[in-house]
Amino acid sequence: MNVSSIFGVGLGVPVFTLPGYSRKFLLLAGAELIVYGSTKPDATVSIGGYSIGFNSDGIFRFQMS
Repeated sequence: MNVSSIFGVGLGVPVFTLPGYSRKFLLLAGAELIVYGSTKPDATVSIGGYSIGFNSDGIFRFQMS
């Protein structure tokens, strides 16, 4: 999900005016999710409905911006 999908702004950088202030400022925020771990090699791992692959020893890592 990006900023534009949250705020409905086409450029992804919303412009805000703070109450009591005449200046506008830009807010660009980002986030990243990293999930890692290990499981039995014959298990299945899914996050949010997406199947996550892992090494033959069961170690997995999932990164999403």
